[in-house]
Amino acid sequence: MKPWLKKTIILYWILLLTTIGATTSAAPPERKVSADPMQPTAIPSFSEKKLNYNPGLSHDYESVEVIPEKIRIPSIGMEAPVKKVGILENGEMEVPDNINEAGWFEPGVMPGGKGNSVLAGHLDGKGKPGAFYHIRDLKKGDTVEISGTEGKTLIFEVLGVESFYTNEAPLERIFGYHSDSRLNLITCSGDFDHNEHEYEERLVVFTQLVKSE
Repeated sequence: MKPWLKKTIILYWILLLTTIGATTSAAPPERKVSADPMQPTAIPSFSEKKLNYNPGLSHDYESVEVIPEKIRIPSIGMEAPVKKVGILENGEMEVPDNINEAGWFEPGVMPGGKGNSVLAGHLDGKGKPGAFYHIRDLKKGDTVEISGTEGKTLIFEVLGVESFYTNEAPLERIFGYHSDSRLNLITCSGDFDHNEHEYEERLVVFTQLVKSE
């Protein structure tokens, strides 16, 4: 991975910890975690973390990249528009203004491409549920549909759901290289810290591309 992109991803995650839950005021939801087939790995501090991104690695999957326009999850009755997000000139992370929108991390991988594409969404805001409020209820085998701006739809299958304390998040698994096409959904979870005005954990839904239409 290019050095600037690696730094952007690390900065994105750090800022995500403080911005995605900044407007929350609802009571924290009950924590639900289902097992992911991959074992979590211990990670060093953000300053020491090196992401293993190598587009040159061989694989037998033909990627179908799309610019995401809409996300739909039938099992929880969820549908939301997707907005491109990245890092602003002032160093802060751009996040959707509307809690009912999802944000695609544009500097990273496009959905359908090699590696881990990432979408982040609000759990709640001002006492109301956000776009990703119910993703904690997803189960292994559920599907996530991503519609692209050119009319193509990608269907991903849930591999597992996990929650991580903010300083223990496995960046390699979430943002790093993978020979398959992965899509990871991120939102807040755990207890709400009223002093810091944020949730203590981040929930990640790991999915893998199974079909394109």
